[in-house]
Order: sequence, then C-alpha cells, then structure tokens
Amino acid sequence: MPSTLFNLSFITLLGASLLFLSGCSQPKPDPGSLKEFYEYSLRTSESNPYQTDVLNDFRTIIETYPGTKFASLSSLRLAELSFNGLSSTFNEDKQLKNIELFYRSFLIQNPNHILIPYVLSRLMQVAYIKSINGLFVVGTDPQPYEDSLQIFNNFQLLFPNSIYFDEVQYFAKFSSHKLAKHEESIGDWYFEQQNYAVAISRYLYVLKNFPDYSDKKELSKKLINSFKKNLQFDLVTQYQKFYEELYDSPGS
Repeated sequence: MPSTLFNLSFITLLGASLLFLSGCSQPKPDPGSLKEFYEYSLRTSESNPYQTDVLNDFRTIIETYPGTKFASLSSLRLAELSFNGLSSTFNEDKQLKNIELFYRSFLIQNPNHILIPYVLSRLMQVAYIKSINGLFVVGTDPQPYEDSLQIFNNFQLLFPNSIYFDEVQYFAKFSSHKLAKHEESIGDWYFEQQNYAVAISRYLYVLKNFPDYSDKKELSKKLINSFKKNLQFDLVTQYQKFYEELYDSPGS
C-alpha cells in the first residue's frame, strides 16, 4: 500500500491551513478570542497531539463557532489527530466514523480549499482501512466501495495532476475489485438457488463493467457453466470460443 500520504508532515498541513489566518499567535487559551484560541490549540496539538484537553479544545471551537473557517479547520485538525492516533484507540470502528465525519465537514465548508485533494485522499484511506478491518463484508453492503469510486471519479476529473493521484488510484482499484467480488458473490448465490438467468446477468455485469477485474478467468468459467445449466447451448459455444481465445491461445 502506498505510504506517501501517511507520512505527510503536520507542518505542511499547518502551513496550508494558516493561509487563512493573519496576525501573530497569542499564547492565552481564551475561547472568547476565537483566532487566538485556535492558534493556541494548534500549537498545543503539535506537542501533545493525543491529549484529551487538546482534542476538546478543537471540539469547543466546532461547537461554539459553527460555520466559521476556524471551526472547519478544527474539524480537519481533529480528523488528522484522530487518524494518526488510530493505533492507540480501543474503539477503532467509532473512531473511523468520526474521522470520516470530520473530513467531510471540512470538504462541505471549504469546497475550494488548497487541501481538498489531500482530504479526498484521506477519505479513500479511511474506506480502505474499514474494508481491511472487516467493517465492510463482501456480499452485504457495497456502498462504501461505491462511495470510494465516486470520490476517485471526481478526483480524476478535478485533480488529474495532483501529487496524491497515484495513491487515490490505488485505493480506487482496491474498491473496484471488492465491488466486482461483491457482484460475483451475488451471482454465486443465485447459481446455488438454481436461478441461472439472474446469475448470468450478474456475471455479465461484472465482465462488462469491471474490465480490470483480476478474477475474470474464473468468472468466465462460471458464466459458461451457467449458460449450460440454463440450456443456452448457443451461448455456451459462443463464450467458450471467447474463453479459448482469451485464455487458452498461445501468448494469452
């Protein structure tokens, strides 16, 4: 898995975020002085990133000053702190949901921010971590993978030259494979129920819509067998010929 994103320095993030700010930081943590309180919280989070009081300071800004640029930047900072502290949490499922919420909140409030490509890539990583942790189970809920592919489609359209493109593409390919496997598993279920027509439609859908699916060879065998079971022998002959040309011919 690409590691570039996981090594992004907080200094880079801080520098980009401070493009919104002006003036000098004040050390006094006074919630009534929004700008100064945010800057104090930001500095404190550099030295004590996982301290409860630090996290609560950003939550205070979000809850007390909703809709402000400081609230959205606090959402981003909370997402980053939470993301980088995943290994130290005992409730990772809930933590991932909160991280996603914080990132999406930032996106909604800052559609043109310089960090949008970075935040989108982080959302792709959150989806990836959920899937490898078993929070998404193949054959049940494909929505997370569909969401990831939608993010990638938007990313590809808006930020084709982004430094994060390769990482986002990696996560998109992972989601695409999982979504194809999901569709295949549904076809398998219908095959076991002897509903061969529906199984065929699922298998054909995967072959048509996921051309890079790594299990196409085995899926093609299932499709041909389904045609046999469904007594569609003309299609058996046709697809068997395609199969031999693709997988059995020299150099294939």
